[in-house]
Amino acid sequence: MKFGLFLFSCLMLATSSFAQILDDDYEDATPDTNVEVDDNEHEEMFNQMFGEKVKNPPIVAPSENTLSEIASEMAKKINEEKVISLEKKEKQESSFTNANKAPVEGELRIGISKGSFRLSQDIMGRTVCSFGVSLKSTLNRDIKTLALRLAYPQTAYAFIFRDVKANGSDEKYISTNGDICYNLSGVPDIDINRCRIVGASEKECISRMKWDSEIQSPDPSKNPYL
Repeated sequence: MKFGLFLFSCLMLATSSFAQILDDDYEDATPDTNVEVDDNEHEEMFNQMFGEKVKNPPIVAPSENTLSEIASEMAKKINEEKVISLEKKEKQESSFTNANKAPVEGELRIGISKGSFRLSQDIMGRTVCSFGVSLKSTLNRDIKTLALRLAYPQTAYAFIFRDVKANGSDEKYISTNGDICYNLSGVPDIDINRCRIVGASEKECISRMKWDSEIQSPDPSKNPYL
């Protein structure tokens, strides 16, 4: 009995001592929240590892004299650009005016381009024909727009020519079928709907139009039907 009490007392003493040791270890492992942190020490360590902190350069506001110089320079450039633009415009207008002072000279000739007519049959056995219509200008003025119809007894073909230069030429192409292909001989009526020559009246433009049965294509290689 006495031996049992002695053994129980020893076990209790050992348990108490072990608990005290655990408590001491826990307290040592717990950080002390009251310990002050030396910011200078951390900054020195950071500088050693990564170099000194990069400081932002001071912002210096421009002086009134500097702002005045910048504004003056900008105004000077703007004025120079305006002068150059005005001189260019005056030069163009002067050139245009001088060109239009001269009287209108030359004429307009139109016709089926010589050698462009092609007659064939499609897979259905129908007659098909194609040809080019050339416009040749010997005018000393540019043509802005020329809209006309070539009226034959059975039908009429409409064409529009635009931006033909002075002493220039242009060609339009057409393909059709049927009996009209056998009736394209002779001189058709030329019905002009619009004729605009730079610096000239429409009446004067129309009066200079003539049919030319011997007119040549300005560039046969552009004919899509050849």
